[in-house]
Amino acid sequence: MATARKDYVVNLVKVCVGISDVDKLERIMAAMPEDEMSAIVTRDPPVRPERIVGTGSLYWVIGGKIQARQLITAIIPINDPDRIMRCRVELDRRLVRTVAVPRRSFPDWRYLKDEQAPPDLAAGGDTPLPADLALAGLA
Repeated sequence: MATARKDYVVNLVKVCVGISDVDKLERIMAAMPEDEMSAIVTRDPPVRPERIVGTGSLYWVIGGKIQARQLITAIIPINDPDRIMRCRVELDRRLVRTVAVPRRSFPDWRYLKDEQAPPDLAAGGDTPLPADLALAGLA
């Protein structure tokens, strides 16, 4: 029987609805007030948030491809006005572009293993960052 690794990173992947390109998402992020947290609200909370928060990212599908990511900083259960449990996934405001990887549309979000995640792009280029720099969040 195989033993599960305790140090693996789990990411989420979600379609960025209403956004046609990464530049538009960057403009929206830049226009947000400094004190406003970047977040999404979802119906189903991810399992094992301890493997996601602080190390995992939300990878955005834009135009049928994963093209960017944001570090997940918190996962908070919330009760909406209809008394339905939901989940707030808070994100680092820094948007990191990734190598574009085709991805079909899907509802809500999906898990993405770290080894399946596309590499980060170097600032202003098409060359992926070396793994140690990408993991350090220096993109």
